Amino acid sequence: MRINTKLRESLINTTLVIVSILVGLLLIESYFAVFNPQLPVQTANKENEFKFFEYDSLLGWKNKPNAEGIFVMPDSTTLVKINSKGLRDKEYDYNKPEGIKRIIVLGDSFTWGYGVEAKDRFTEILNNKLPDNYEVINMGVSGYGTDQELLTLEREGLKYNPDLVVVGFHPGTDLDDNTNAIRYSYPKPLFVLSENNTLSLTNIPVPNKDDWTRRLEEDKGSWFAALKTFLSEHFHTYVFFSRVIDSNPTLSKLFQSIGLMEKQPFYKQYSWDLTESLLGEINTVSKNNGARTIIFIIRYQYTDIRLNDAMDKIATNLFDFGKRNDIAVVDYLPTFIKYAGTGEQLYFKHDGHLTATGNKLAAELIYDNLVEDGLISR
Repeated sequence: MRINTKLRESLINTTLVIVSILVGLLLIESYFAVFNPQLPVQTANKENEFKFFEYDSLLGWKNKPNAEGIFVMPDSTTLVKINSKGLRDKEYDYNKPEGIKRIIVLGDSFTWGYGVEAKDRFTEILNNKLPDNYEVINMGVSGYGTDQELLTLEREGLKYNPDLVVVGFHPGTDLDDNTNAIRYSYPKPLFVLSENNTLSLTNIPVPNKDDWTRRLEEDKGSWFAALKTFLSEHFHTYVFFSRVIDSNPTLSKLFQSIGLMEKQPFYKQYSWDLTESLLGEINTVSKNNGARTIIFIIRYQYTDIRLNDAMDKIATNLFDFGKRNDIAVVDYLPTFIKYAGTGEQLYFKHDGHLTATGNKLAAELIYDNLVEDGLISR
């Protein structure tokens, strides 16, 4: 009888503890949901995905010509218009007018302009600072790696007869982009680097998403990976604490040691070797068509502690690569750090892309470097 009483009391106490924890988590989740949301706007993501982008057998995906609509992000709502040639820019004729110098800008979502109006992107601001005989053409596509940018340059960029090719390079994603045949749940082309440093293009034609989804169904990830994906897509509390752990080296190492976080090297030598070859090919293609190349290093928030060492290593490699190939390399990090204490918001809080202020500062840095390198005159 005494044993049953103790067991009952133990069960009651355990239940009370579990209920208290669940209520506490529910209150925390409610707070984040109402006052400090951590999740992106899910309905907007689906709408954006199909409204502004479409399948492409060479590139994987591209901007959808003539698409137009409202683009909703956690921190902003903007109007997006894609022109008839598939650029988020005004219309440009392929034939370059006499006396005009053209700058085309390749890149991912930072160049495309996540979260800002077209007029507030660094490409438009740069265009306004340049003399009247310059045209800056934005060829950015969200999610692109250096490989897709090379293919874009070859297929579309050269049609505009550029004098300068600016490559927006993001160390935080581009190396992974370049070494994977699927990114952001979409299939893409993949270059493979041989032992003699020759680039070979594979996964062409790129499977469409339906075909790829059928393949993934046959090879699903572990239940643990599926659980993490579910939590990250539905619970503000999980996303918040994941970011806290991710940005703290001590906590990251602790969770990696007990198997709750993946321990994968961010920087891999093959990834860099492949990326350097892709950048070298962009430079060769540009030179062969009478254009110079500039690499513009774009980073997420400069407070990203876990990846800073790896990104600094990549930036150092880029500067060395630039010196060897007579390519100007611009890194906005030092200047952005100086502005960190001014209170100006250079990045959006929830997704790390550049605000209008951040874009303006980036445009000024590119402009100053173009002048210093003698590529343009004031």
